Amino acid sequence: MYKIGFQNFRKFIDFNPIEYRGITLLVGRNNSGKSTIVKALLLINEYFKSGDFSKFHFGDRSIENANIVTFGRAKNASSNVNSIKFFYQFDKFQIDIHLTGNIDNTYANVI
Repeated sequence: MYKIGFQNFRKFIDFNPIEYRGITLLVGRNNSGKSTIVKALLLINEYFKSGDFSKFHFGDRSIENANIVTFGRAKNASSNVNSIKFFYQFDKFQIDIHLTGNIDNTYANVI
């Protein structure tokens, strides 16, 4: 079982975790958040592959197609909270990633 959820990421204040499996189709209107889910998965995957668990990068070359680049572009623009939270589950493991940072930085600090 795999699940992804997040808070204060892109246009979502609170995106409750959803389950996905082998082949998952994301269907919805334009600007409904389909790409945001994919971007979250790409970012989390790069975070795990980086081996540096103190920093979460938004502007890494390997994920430049995610087109986020800075913490400020990743964080929900209407929120007064200066953090982003990702919830990721695979099999029996649940990982919560809590980020904070400067809006102009290409990375965030992992708390």
